[in-house]
Amino acid sequence: MKNKNCFLHILIFCTLLSATESDTASDFEPEYITADSLFALTKNDTEFVLIDARSAKEYEKTHIKGALNIPHTEVNSSKRMPPDKDTLIVFYCNGPG
Repeated sequence: MKNKNCFLHILIFCTLLSATESDTASDFEPEYITADSLFALTKNDTEFVLIDARSAKEYEKTHIKGALNIPHTEVNSSKRMPPDKDTLIVFYCNGPG
């Protein structure tokens, strides 16, 4: 795949999923990581779920191997989200806009 200055915005959302009932999504502060940091996670055997939050059409065109496609508009209602609240989840997309 030819790189056309494509930037991936990567977030770690494990804190949101492990929030207690008294916490709200507004209390959540995502952690942004670089593509290099994501690569390091794969090399040090860290267990995580990788979610491509782009549209199904974009996912079909190209995606990171092993990523699940759950478009950002479906994240809150998707039954494919990991049920374990301690699971490290990494989202990526094309960025805002």
